[in-house]
Amino acid sequence: MTEERLTPFMLFYCEVRDKVEKESPKLQPHEVSSEIARRWKALPADQSRAYSVLSATCAEATKVRRSEGKTPTATLYTHSLAPCTP
Repeated sequence: MTEERLTPFMLFYCEVRDKVEKESPKLQPHEVSSEIARRWKALPADQSRAYSVLSATCAEATKVRRSEGKTPTATLYTHSLAPCTP
């Protein structure tokens, strides 16, 4: 079984995708992705570290659920991020 880890970028992508699409509804999907990547690269270090911590937390929660024989959930809910199903 391969480990499915939500990377810091994936978490950021899920959080901002709808916002980018609403701000620029005429963008093609690859352009939305490019804009999100641009925003990720411009993110201050403390904010990108927060996504790294969240990614590690999600990975640990997944590991615990698997050890308990439970299926890890693909949907992430936190107080700071919108639901995300990568």
